[in-house]
Amino acid sequence: MATFAARPTTTKAPSRKRTEQSEPAASLATDGQIRQEDIATRAFEKFDARGYVHGFDQQDWFDAEEELIAEFRDRQ
Repeated sequence: MATFAARPTTTKAPSRKRTEQSEPAASLATDGQIRQEDIATRAFEKFDARGYVHGFDQQDWFDAEEELIAEFRDRQ
């Protein structure tokens, strides 16, 4: 009788789809500074939207930071 090894289970992380605006910019900066975790979240959304293609991490970070700063300024 042949025995078969169990297949390794793979779990795919749920994809995070960006809505029109993930969070209101006003909640991102209560003391006049954009939090790094908010920049990281926005940068990840860009990575996700690109289909998880690597090699653009710095550009995503800079773009995310720029967008959040602009949103914050627009709300003031």
